[in-house]
Amino acid sequence: MLPSPFPSLYSIHIKFNVTLFKCKHSLKMKPPTHYFNHPSPEYDNDIYYDRLPSPNDKEVHSLFSSCSVIQIPSKDLTDTNYIQSFVSAEMVIQVVLSNDCDQCYNHRGGQCGLDANQKFYCEKDTLHINFSFIP
Repeated sequence: MLPSPFPSLYSIHIKFNVTLFKCKHSLKMKPPTHYFNHPSPEYDNDIYYDRLPSPNDKEVHSLFSSCSVIQIPSKDLTDTNYIQSFVSAEMVIQVVLSNDCDQCYNHRGGQCGLDANQKFYCEKDTLHINFSFIP
């Protein structure tokens, strides 16, 4: 997930990504069987990643707690062990409105904003249109 400068308004996510775990080779990790290992002997590291998307698997994250976590964009599922076949420099970004902002904008016709104290507010302009015709 990308950091959001205004979490009370929206959040930003990389829609398709893969989580890599970069571990020192000396740790001799024993990841679950559905994980691939991409050894990098020149840097004394192993890179592990899952074939199946499971970004919030707490058990797996605790297993890799001694490793660095890297999220990179992917163009499709990680259903192959060849990492360069799914890694992409292009990203699909998903912007999700906060519940308050969604209610304000989509249900009340207002505009979301933050005041000087960074507190959320919903501004609903009342727009009066005068349809007078000049003959």
